[in-house]
Amino acid sequence: MTKEKFEEYVRRHPMATLSSIIYEILYDEIVSGELSPGTKMNTAQLAEEINVSRTPIIDAYEKLKEIRFIETSPTKGGYYVSPLYISDFRDMMIVRKALEKTAAYTVASIHNMEHIEELYEIAEKLQAILFDDKYYMQRDLENRFHSLIVESSKNSYLIDAYQSISKRLYRHYYYMDHMSADTANLFVTKEAAYEHIAICKALESGLPESAEKAMERHMDAAMIIYLIHAHKWYS
Repeated sequence: MTKEKFEEYVRRHPMATLSSIIYEILYDEIVSGELSPGTKMNTAQLAEEINVSRTPIIDAYEKLKEIRFIETSPTKGGYYVSPLYISDFRDMMIVRKALEKTAAYTVASIHNMEHIEELYEIAEKLQAILFDDKYYMQRDLENRFHSLIVESSKNSYLIDAYQSISKRLYRHYYYMDHMSADTANLFVTKEAAYEHIAICKALESGLPESAEKAMERHMDAAMIIYLIHAHKWYS
């Protein structure tokens, strides 16, 4: 974190607390890989660089510990950027699949077609991107597609739970994007190009069980391609 980055964030968020600003910046730097796994957090240096006390920095570290982005070591002391644990990914994907299956079922049940045109548009863009091997363009569209379905459920508790788990998964998605770019055999990823359209059709049909099953197939496929190459990234 640089002084310039910190001051720019303060300008854009004048009502935010120091600890929340530091948290958001460190969160972004960990997700992007700018702060790599195992990096020791230099609290004194950071406090001097951005001209704040250690207290809001420690507060930010503790919040990042809650989502397992930062950890402490009983033997080494201090705060460190956490490794990526495959057990975390598996557990979060199980929860995410349950949430998204429920969302798809709910949207089809209430037949909320408020976002169906945008969902089809995104699905078609994703199909083109995946067949053209432009995987670096996939993530934002993928996130938007799934978020729209959850939002369409109109269930505030489901939406909150999804947003919470997504915030933790973004770091894993960063590595997934890099994995896709480096992987020659992407049959499972290319197969996903058809799955987005299938989900849209199932939602539009108004058949809850079909929508739930289409989402389940898609989430299972995502898990498969991740786990095939997990040894490259995980501790």
